[in-house]
Amino acid sequence: MLPVLIVLAFIIWIAENISTFYRIWLYPSQVDAWHMVGWGKMGSWYLLLLLSLVLVLKILGNRSKDGVWTLKNK
Repeated sequence: MLPVLIVLAFIIWIAENISTFYRIWLYPSQVDAWHMVGWGKMGSWYLLLLLSLVLVLKILGNRSKDGVWTLKNK
């Protein structure tokens, strides 16, 4: 699951670079001239995705004794 989150974070980072290139939004340092969003931002996206996954599993999931997560049945 963690490699999937890394790939998703990379895709979001690419989309963020495309969006700033076309001036859909800009960071303060990109007002005068465009430059790529830093690599550290990809780590931020990864942590956000990981935290979101953990919270959803904690709220909506059940963990069996062998460590397998399933969604709660209502």
